[in-house]
Amino acid sequence: LERKNVEGSIILITGAGSGLGRELSKRLAKSRPRLVLWDMNETGVEETAKMCREFGAECYAYVVDVSNREMVYKTADLVKKEVGDVEILINNAGIINQ
Repeated sequence: LERKNVEGSIILITGAGSGLGRELSKRLAKSRPRLVLWDMNETGVEETAKMCREFGAECYAYVVDVSNREMVYKTADLVKKEVGDVEILINNAGIINQ
């Protein structure tokens, strides 16, 4: 299979503040996309963005609780204004109800 060239593409990754989301972000950053990183944990998502910038990716970090529909819509509108139309979405965030 031929790999898709994602350089310059706008990619949104949910759950990017740690674990698999962070690793996906770092791996994709090497291809120099425009990464939009979402996570509930402000410190985590900012750390991930910093790591990705070191690989040369343009990164935008947002604190978002994906279980909150209103917050998701509000942040999606903000992303569209600040970054542009998302081309690739990676839904990685886990939602746990306790």
